[in-house]
Amino acid sequence: MSTVEYSPAALHAECCRKIHLWDYHYYVMDAPIVSDATYDAEMRSLRELERKHPELVTSNSPTQ
Repeated sequence: MSTVEYSPAALHAECCRKIHLWDYHYYVMDAPIVSDATYDAEMRSLRELERKHPELVTSNSPTQ
């Protein structure tokens, strides 16, 4: 079994994509699609990734 490793930039982009989608469903559609625990875990992962790779932080990041 092979293990696929993703670059920090790819992980950051995917994290941001998911959180933006979840935010849209929560705030705009008033229909959450993930639990608060899942959302919080993804946001913690994103914050940790940005702490380790500050060059990935953009004004469009959900952490900003």
